[in-house]
Amino acid sequence: MREWLRRSRGYLIALPIALVIGFGYDGYNVWKEADLKVDVDQGEQAKIGAATVQFQGVQIKQPSSDDSFSISQVPEGAVVVVAKFRGRIDDRARAKKLKFISCESKIEDDEGWNWKSETLSKPYIPESASTTCTGSRTNKKFKEVNPPEGEWYTFYMGYYVPKERAQKAELYPTLDFYKDPRPLRFRPAG
Repeated sequence: MREWLRRSRGYLIALPIALVIGFGYDGYNVWKEADLKVDVDQGEQAKIGAATVQFQGVQIKQPSSDDSFSISQVPEGAVVVVAKFRGRIDDRARAKKLKFISCESKIEDDEGWNWKSETLSKPYIPESASTTCTGSRTNKKFKEVNPPEGEWYTFYMGYYVPKERAQKAELYPTLDFYKDPRPLRFRPAG
């Protein structure tokens, strides 16, 4: 036994240190991410990057058999959650300077589970609606159309959320704009 302890002492010393660092690092990242998020109530306007955004609400929709226009299929046991936003580019020149091209979006529940956004179209969102934070969309001639500076536009974000999570939890969509260190987490009214 003494011989085994002598040969294994390096591992016995390194194991608790590795566990502390491993769990500590993960905990630090969760704390850091939660600390950076700015909570915004539904209907409240928030500035981020070169834009102003306003959360309008969340709708839970059942998977449709007419989802042939969506890029991916709804996973079994999931529902489609659609978050509606209003946005306005306040300064297009600044937006270009910041390379304000897009944002990432997730939706999380009150227990910390989160799901990334999916590219959706009809029947889940209106056909002519934008699915980008900048309000850009493609017209019938496949040309990109951007809303004028200072004009409000509507955009949608879609997510696939397990049915049991969507039914029993409060869902908080987040927007993380390119080059802005403060992701916005939106709280539904109610």
